[in-house]
Amino acid sequence: MKNIVILFASPHKTGKTSDLLNVYLKKYLQNLNDNFKIDTIYIYDQNIFPCIGCNICTKNNVCPQNAKDDVKKIFECLLKSNHIVVASPVYFSGFPSPMKALIDRAQQLYNKKVNNGKIKNLKLRTGALVATCGSNNKNNIIPLRDCCKQFFDCLDTNFLNQLYSTNTDNLDDIKVYNKT
Repeated sequence: MKNIVILFASPHKTGKTSDLLNVYLKKYLQNLNDNFKIDTIYIYDQNIFPCIGCNICTKNNVCPQNAKDDVKKIFECLLKSNHIVVASPVYFSGFPSPMKALIDRAQQLYNKKVNNGKIKNLKLRTGALVATCGSNNKNNIIPLRDCCKQFFDCLDTNFLNQLYSTNTDNLDDIKVYNKT
């Protein structure tokens, strides 16, 4: 059974990001023969504290904030998955702040890899980025994609592909791009 985890980073559960995610899932799931389970984590419904730069995770591989919020539970879910999908709108060429806070907290996972001498991405699972952008500038996806790739490196996840749309503020002229 393929375990798919979706990190849904839009504050709107039924908006344009959800629509594009459904397009991605329809294509991705068609070859799995109903042999999959999907868990969706709505980032805006989670309690995620930002990284405070205390550097404690550099010594003991664990963030002290884990005891106060949902990040440990989210990372445990991601690390048990076979495929991760990050579905997000683009906010000023980046992720919305709750998703960015989660990504920043992945520093503890990176430090664990460094401290164990395994910096290389082991590619234990696959991942994809599904993103929507109100602007018509398709270059706005590049910083988001690069950040997602670094996040996936911390999770030993192979960045498989991306599906994104631009110009979503203009419903008559939305453009969709699929890149591997």
